[in-house]
Amino acid sequence: MNRLIERTIELLESRAGEVRNHRGVVGLDGFVDQIVRVVAHKTSDGQDVFIPDIPALADRIRRAAGKSTALELSVEQTKLGGNGPIMANALANYGLELTYIGAVGAGDGLHPVFAPMAEKCRVIPVSDAAKTDALEFNDGKLMLQQMKCLDELTYEAILAKLGADGVFQLFEEADLVALDHWASVPHMSAIWRALQRDVCPKLSPRRRIIFFDLADTEKRSHEDIVEALELIAAFGPWFHTILGLNQKESEHISEVLGCEPQISGEHELVQARAERIRARLDLGCVTLHPLKFAAAADAEGSALVEGPYTTTPKISTGAGDHFNAGFCLGQMLGGDLEQSLEVGVVSSGYYVQTAISLSISQLIGFLREQEE
Repeated sequence: MNRLIERTIELLESRAGEVRNHRGVVGLDGFVDQIVRVVAHKTSDGQDVFIPDIPALADRIRRAAGKSTALELSVEQTKLGGNGPIMANALANYGLELTYIGAVGAGDGLHPVFAPMAEKCRVIPVSDAAKTDALEFNDGKLMLQQMKCLDELTYEAILAKLGADGVFQLFEEADLVALDHWASVPHMSAIWRALQRDVCPKLSPRRRIIFFDLADTEKRSHEDIVEALELIAAFGPWFHTILGLNQKESEHISEVLGCEPQISGEHELVQARAERIRARLDLGCVTLHPLKFAAAADAEGSALVEGPYTTTPKISTGAGDHFNAGFCLGQMLGGDLEQSLEVGVVSSGYYVQTAISLSISQLIGFLREQEE
């Protein structure tokens, strides 16, 4: 058996019983996702043939310039969405005792799409859920979003739901905190600043992990991004800080920070980029997850792990969130970078192939299958 897989199975088997003793807080975004395929044409018997990749869609749109065209959308699934809810759902399947707080409401209550998640963990709606049409292709996805409701996610709105004592108790008890989708939550930086002012200085001293997913940074200004990165680093006195980035985000952050490595090999470039971003910001850890592999760097060094890649994904929306959940699980259980990366890529790979979030026992089983 591959030694890394063997070590990862040993970690999960020996520490799995501890997961239910860990507590987590995840927020703040929330989306109702429609998973969509774009129809290229229909066969003579009425079967849909889908546009396979983004360049093919771009060509279809290009040919419509100065004219017009119609694109038929085939809705394959309606599901909970958003970086936070998808990551939280994956963590809850591992058995973590979890609270989700954010944009998961429908009027005064919980949107029905989040009801299955509410059966696994405590869910606190703060605002209505946003909406996404995720156009899926074999080489990626296009996310068409309506999210004005995310303007309502403010620190004051959270206080109105929980009170100051309730907010403090959540963070005091949490072993893992994840505050996701910064780019689409206009007041997220203000929320982080308020937590650092009102909550963090009161926390009892012990090891806690805080994870950040900035999401699509291109929609925010250079100045906003720099401010957000500085705020993330400022959590360092109270938390082991982890910043998770996909390939596109990592390229943009490297450009903003002026620390892009001059390396030609893809694997070497990604690993070096993780090292440089972490060092530049003095974070606990930075993870990067391209489609086929993942890398991470912490103060002790860096690592890279190949993933179970497929050219025909059943779903790609949420793959990165499952990687993030798996990586954080590995870190919570005391795994090293390689073990945490392995848990992350396997969690993501299985989800992409099946659209199913794994339990820890299923995760162990899938790891064993990788060597068969």
